[in-house]
Amino acid sequence: MVTSRTGAGAGSAGLSITLRPENTQRIAEASVTLHALSAKSRWMPANSGAEADITRDFHLTSHIQTAPSLTADVWLERKATVVWMEVTELRYADGSTWHAGPRARCRVVPDGVVLVTDTH
Repeated sequence: MVTSRTGAGAGSAGLSITLRPENTQRIAEASVTLHALSAKSRWMPANSGAEADITRDFHLTSHIQTAPSLTADVWLERKATVVWMEVTELRYADGSTWHAGPRARCRVVPDGVVLVTDTH
């Protein structure tokens, strides 16, 4: 299972990602790709899907050896809106791997909630 939460950073866009295995295997590493829209002006019909013009690959590593899930924050270096994320590879603690393929894909759309802090 993949969950994501949008994050806010000065001039950047990011996600807080949690990957949870559906079985008892512990996820040790993951490769993910973020698909985002740049801050450039564009025209899109309201009911159309957004075509991402930025993609960035990230390699995530679990630093907690006993946790079955893998949690990480990833950030883009410039203003953008993350449209969706895909998991391209999972490496489990036992050495086995899962790879995305034509019949096996893992894709998630961020929930759109942006946390705002009070700076009074």
